[in-house]
Parts: sequence; structure tokens; C-alpha cells
Amino acid sequence: MDQLKLELPTFVAAASWLRHDRQRSRGDALSEPSFPRSAFRVLLVTEPSGGGSGRHVIDLARELTALGHSVSVVYSPARAEPMFLRELERLSLCAVEAIPMRRAVGPWDVRAAWTLRRLIDRLGPFDVIHGHSSKAGALVRLVAPRGAARVYTPHAFRTMDPELKPWLGWIYGGAEWALASLTDCALVGSEQEHEEALRLGLRSNAVRRIVFGLAEGPQVSRLEARNRIGLGDQDVVVGFVGRLTHQKAPERIIEAVAGSRHRELRLVIAGDGDQSGQLRTLIHQRGLTGRVIMLGWADGRAVMPAFDLLAVPSRYESLGYVYIEALAARVPVLASPTGLAPGLYADGRLGYLVEEGSDQAAWTAALDICIDRIATGFEIRDEDCKAFSIAAMGHDVVEAYADVTACLRTTRT
Repeated sequence: MDQLKLELPTFVAAASWLRHDRQRSRGDALSEPSFPRSAFRVLLVTEPSGGGSGRHVIDLARELTALGHSVSVVYSPARAEPMFLRELERLSLCAVEAIPMRRAVGPWDVRAAWTLRRLIDRLGPFDVIHGHSSKAGALVRLVAPRGAARVYTPHAFRTMDPELKPWLGWIYGGAEWALASLTDCALVGSEQEHEEALRLGLRSNAVRRIVFGLAEGPQVSRLEARNRIGLGDQDVVVGFVGRLTHQKAPERIIEAVAGSRHRELRLVIAGDGDQSGQLRTLIHQRGLTGRVIMLGWADGRAVMPAFDLLAVPSRYESLGYVYIEALAARVPVLASPTGLAPGLYADGRLGYLVEEGSDQAAWTAALDICIDRIATGFEIRDEDCKAFSIAAMGHDVVEAYADVTACLRTTRT
């Protein structure tokens, strides 16, 4: 913790110096949308190589390649999920490189920045360098060469955590503010994230909300998915898909299942993370050992059909890929008001929204309400999924690339 206090201010100071040193002038607004006549040379850089961020990078790389653009990917092996690595190998990319990057800020970031810049010089030049996550986004904006568009997708700002300590909020917020003028374009997935981007100092004309689409996954029936997991057809199953971390708050649904009046409930947890050990302890303490299945990492699209209800109790989200996966699987959702959830579940047709700041008793009561409603059914329709297509995501991202590169060309001219 002391090291964090020492390193982050240094990082902010360096970024702030670069902010004022940068000699690229900007107009007040981006040019009108116009697609390029030639393909873009794109470098995607990601630190969290898994979860929703990893899913997005894989799907985006695939769609950009299909649209005729030249795509290279740099990822960090530190948090790389096996599924991410398998899918990365299947893509037709110009280059794939691994650079050790850590989520925490520290002296190792200097080496990561230096290595990334050397890779850019070796693999480039690029029209667009697109950083995914706070760490990759920071490194990209600090080292990208003049002439390349710096694009940033935060996948949830750290400052969106409602339980973040104030002093950490000042530090993380200060880092984002210092890097704001190095950001040619920021792509966000929800209204909450858009508002946070503006609060952190990013220019309004540089922030765009885009569609996050979901590629078609394995075609798995309810029965097949349940057989793979070891569930019976009559079991009432609540699912959780995501990293087992503070942000995702999986303990909320474990406690809700333990307190539910539906004693027959089964809980399936698909994911892994730094809280895995303490969650197993919690499951044992609550007497749920025989009712909870922990799968480890799994493709959410393959396990979702086994669920009667998906729980997304996150403390904060950029948008939440699991919401889109649940729609595709026609599974209702019990969610906190994060990411896409307020727009999807406020009317109760597709799921149930737990009010912000609710205590554990409210989560337990909400779970019971949802289980009672499963018998009568939620109203999930085919058209609910159409807004979240890969084609729409590709269109939005390429349009953003076209606008920002056109703006930079105009500035240089």
C-alpha cells in the first residue's frame, strides 16, 4: 500500500508533464463521420486478457479483420485466461505479442512502457493504437508515437467503485485527468461510464458511447449444458459468471442463496480470481457445500443455458458482457444497477434490478422474488438481442477510428 502511494503520484506527475508537453493541437469537434477508403492498421493492447475485456478484444479483432483491416494484438500473460489464448490463436492476425503488464501501478510499468514502444516501432507504423483497460490505456497514451491515433476503452474506470477509499479516488482520478489530453478518443459502453469519463476530464467530443456486440457462441441446449455441469433437469439453478473479485461481488449472491427460503436452490459459479479461496470458505461456513458448484473459468455462452436465473451483483461495471450473454441465452437476470442493467431491467420484463446501496437482506428478498417469477416467466424476446450485434459494434468502432484519424490528418495539414 505504501508503494502504491509512492508510485502513483510519480505516474501522475509524468503523465501531467506529457499532457503539457504534447504539441498536437485539436479542433473543438471531430470531423463528420466518414469511413476510410483504405484499411486501417490497428494495434489492440490489453492488460486483462480474459473476462469481458478479453471477450471484447477477441470479438473486435475478429470483426475488424473480417472488415479488411490489418490487426495486431499485444496482451499480458499475467491474467490471461486459457479461453482467451485459445481464441487468440484462431484469429488471422498480423502479429500477436505478449508483454508482462500488471494491474497494480509500480516500477514494472517503466519496463512495460519501454517494451511496448519498441514493439510499436518494430510492428508499425499503425493508424490506430487502441488500449483496453486502465493500465493498457495508460501505457498506450504515454508511448504511442506521433501520428497514431490514441484510442482508449477503459472497461470500467476504477473510480466507479462506490466503495473506493477517497484517497485512492483522488489518485486514480488524478491519473486519468493527467492522461485526458493524450486521449484522441475514448470508447465507453454505458451511460454511467460516459458520465464518469466526463467527470474525469476527458473532452466531451472525444468520448463516444458505442455498441458492444457479442459473437455467436457454442450452440448448447439447456439439457446439454446441465449434463456437462452435473445438474438435473428439475434443479432450480442460479448462475454467476465473472471474475471472483471485489468488483464483481460474488459474495452477495452466495449470501442470498444461503438466506433464501427456496432451500432447493443450486448455485453455479463460473469464474476464478483472487477471492476464490475466501469464497470457498464462505460457502462452507454457510452450509452450502453440496449446493454450490464452482466451475473455474468457463465460456459464459456455453454455461448460461443451464441457468434459470443469472446473478450480476457487481459493485460497478463498464457495461457487463454477461448481460448480453444472458439475453442471447434467454435467461433473466438479477442485477445491481451497473453498466447496461438500468436500461435493460428497470421495467422488470427481462430481469430484476436491486436498488443501489441495498443491504444483504434486500438481495436475499430480490432473489426470492425472481425465483417465484421463474414459474410465470420473464418476457425475453428475439428482438431484445438484436441491438447488441457484432456488426453494430464493428460499425461504431470503425466510424470512431475514421473520425479520429481524419481529425489528426487535418490537424497535421
